[in-house]
Formats: sequence, structure tokens, C-alpha cells
Amino acid sequence: LKDKVSISKQWFSIHLGGKVILDKFQERLELAQEGQANWKILEYQVHQKKLRVGTHDFNGFEVNVQLNDQTGGALEVNTVPQEIIIERLAKIKAGGFPNYFGSQRFGKKFSNLKTAQQLFDHKKKIPTRHLKGLALSASRSWLFNHQVSKRILSDNFDKAILGDVFVFESSSSLFTDIDDQISQRILDLEVHPTALLPGQGNDLSSADSLVLEYQIEALYPSWVRSLKDHKVKKDRRAIRALASDLAWEFNGSILTLKFQLKKGSYASSLLNCVFDLSHS
Repeated sequence: LKDKVSISKQWFSIHLGGKVILDKFQERLELAQEGQANWKILEYQVHQKKLRVGTHDFNGFEVNVQLNDQTGGALEVNTVPQEIIIERLAKIKAGGFPNYFGSQRFGKKFSNLKTAQQLFDHKKKIPTRHLKGLALSASRSWLFNHQVSKRILSDNFDKAILGDVFVFESSSSLFTDIDDQISQRILDLEVHPTALLPGQGNDLSSADSLVLEYQIEALYPSWVRSLKDHKVKKDRRAIRALASDLAWEFNGSILTLKFQLKKGSYASSLLNCVFDLSHS
């Protein structure tokens, strides 16, 4: 599943410099639009400040899923009985879903991970900071996903374990204090356990949670060492994501899903909880 096959709406900031004359600016936009079939200017505004990357809180999605082998411009998936789809969606609506990094994070045919391995083995010089950043991010995203999978297999994906670090749903603040209310707060979707994005820095987790992190890092020791060598700072990410305003509708062989995700969470990870997208 790739963002490039979607119909997307997004704001961009363009620095024009000096005083903006709206009439002339509109003429330039109309000229830019001519002959462009793949994108369209819907709206523009003049503002004193630029729109910075990452300042938004949510991304909204409307996904059409083709439930059989017909074609109709929708995402095609293997057939799943409708009652199973509803059951899985209801579970996501009530309790969230694993906050995996989506496959697009790792590049086509895992190209970003291959680049990371070549970088760590000193076999390839990355030509730009952007590509190097993609490779470094992909490698620790892969390690994060392993931790999430381990928690699911251990049946504590949505439960606290000793030494956990938690994050609030309503903010990015982290805390480690486990009290008698923590289990209920997790059930109430107020807080989420986190997993490690490896790099330089002190350990925030301890006990069982830290042991799990060490177990995953032990599978990729050269990656962890290289992330530190490249001065990547440790970070943490919730292992659970919520789908706000999740709703669904069946129309013949098309399932339409509507939901919102906090920035950084992947629609493909939600869909993977309902369908097998390995061939999409």
C-alpha cells in the first residue's frame, strides 16, 4: 500500500518574498495548473508564517477496499467474510491497533534497510543527508516493530509490564510511575506503553521492559552500535495507536473506511489488522 496511489489533500508553504500581489499570484498558480492532470490547486491563502512540517495533529483517511477480484479503483484484498471484518474493525475502534511503522517506511523491496546495512558496513557512501536519514530511521523503525511483535506474542501489547515507559494519548509526555490505576488507564485509552527507538542516551525503561529491549537489540548489535556512532538520539514511541472517528460502510463489493490517525501512525498498519496487504 503506497501513498502515491491515493487521492490526497495537503497544505504546502511557498515563500514568495516581499509584498504579495494576490492577482499576480493567482495568475502564476493558474499557469502552473495548466496541463497538470495529477494535481489541482484547491485553495490558497497568504500568511505571515510558513507552515512547518509536523505541525498538524491528525491525518484524515477515506479508504475504499475492493472485497473481491473485481476492479474499481479501490484497494484490492483477499476475500475476508464480512462478519470477520466487522469484528476486527470493532476491536480496533474499541481498543486501538499495533502502532507498527508501515512497509513504506522501509522502501520498495526494503531498499532503505539495505542502504542502512551498507552504511553500517561502510560499504556505501550515502550521497545526501536525506537518504542517510531515511536509512537510519528505517533501521530503528525495524527494531521498534520487532519490539511490538514481541509484546503481541507475549500477550502484553495492551498491558503494563514491569519497568515500562508510558506516553499520554493527549500529549507526548513520558512517565514511568506504575500505580494501581495504570491498567485501567490503559484500558481507558488514556495512556499507552512505549517501545524504544534505539540510539544514544540513557535508558528510561527498566526491569522486564528493558530486558525485552536488550533482547531485540541483541539480534542487530551492529545496527545499534552504528546508530550510536551516527549520534542518533534515543526516542520512544507508543506501541498502540487509536483510530479516531472510525466508521465503515459496505456498498456491494466495496468497503469504505473513514478514520483519523495521529501524525506518525500508518493507515496501512490499521488495514493490516483487518486484511492481508502483503501483496498490495
